[in-house]
Amino acid sequence: QALNSMVLVTPHQMLTESNAALAIARLLPFPWCWLGRAGLLLPQGIRNYCYRWIAQHRYRWWGQKKECWVPNPALQAKFLS
Repeated sequence: QALNSMVLVTPHQMLTESNAALAIARLLPFPWCWLGRAGLLLPQGIRNYCYRWIAQHRYRWWGQKKECWVPNPALQAKFLS
């Protein structure tokens, strides 16, 4: 697996690429949880191709920051610690 891929490590498994993204999406509120489940209907090869294509173009679409973004205290309270 490439070092620039998303990796999700749980106590029971390690997921990469589209499997990791879909597992994270299933934990989010609607509609992301639904998309996380529906995405599993596609074959893994197609999902990973789409994952890599989006990863390759994400900075062009959403930009890139030179510094890490730090959330304010109100937003930080929504994150698990």
